[in-house]
Amino acid sequence: MLLLFLSGIMTNYKFMKNISLIIVLICIFGCNIQDKNYQRAILKADSLENELSKYKEQYGEISTILKSNGKYGIWKIGNYIDNFGEIKDEKYISTYVTGIFSNSATTNSPLGVLLIIDKKSIRFQLYEYAREHPIKGKGMIKFEVKDGSGKIHTIYTSNTDGGDNFVFEYTNDCLKTVINILLGNGEIKFYGVTLDRPISEYKFTIKNTDFLSEALNDI
Repeated sequence: MLLLFLSGIMTNYKFMKNISLIIVLICIFGCNIQDKNYQRAILKADSLENELSKYKEQYGEISTILKSNGKYGIWKIGNYIDNFGEIKDEKYISTYVTGIFSNSATTNSPLGVLLIIDKKSIRFQLYEYAREHPIKGKGMIKFEVKDGSGKIHTIYTSNTDGGDNFVFEYTNDCLKTVINILLGNGEIKFYGVTLDRPISEYKFTIKNTDFLSEALNDI
C-alpha cells in the first residue's frame, strides 16, 4: 500500500516536472519571438523615420492648407496690431526660413529670414545668428535671386534703423517681379551682399512656395 502511494507521488512529480519544463521552454521561445518582433518593429520605425528625414531634406516639408489656422503650406496669414495692442483690419503673409551669413567677424554663421508680404510692401527681415532682433542700420542690400527655372534676377532691399528690410521700389514693377518669382515652381535661392561697408553676405533658400497664390487671394 505504501509502495503504491509512493509510486503515485513519483509519477505525479515527473509529470509536473515535465509540465514545468514545457512551460519554461514556451516562455523562453515565446519571449525570444516577442523580442525579435519588437526589434523588427523598432528597426522598421527607424527605417521609416530615416526615409522621412531624407524626404524632408530633399523636398522640404509636405505642404498643406489649413485655413482655420491661417496656414497655406509654408505661408501663414496674420493681422497687424496697432499701438493699443488691438488687431487691425490689415493682413499680411509671412514665412520663416534659415540660411547662413558671413562678414569680417564670422563665416557661414546661422541666419534667420522672416519674409513678410502685404498689399503695399515686401520685407526680408534678416536675423544674424538666428537671434530675435533683425539687423539694424540704414543701408542697401543687393540680392541675386535664382528662380526654379534657373533664371537669375536682381533686386534691392533697403534696411531701416529699426531693422525693417523693404524691397526697394526702384521701378514700378519691382514688387510684382518678386511676387512672380515666389509664385514660380521649384526652390528659390537668394544671395545678398551689402552695398555699404562693412560688407556682409546673406544666403538662404525657399524650397517650396506652394499655395502662395491662395494666401494672396485671401488677403
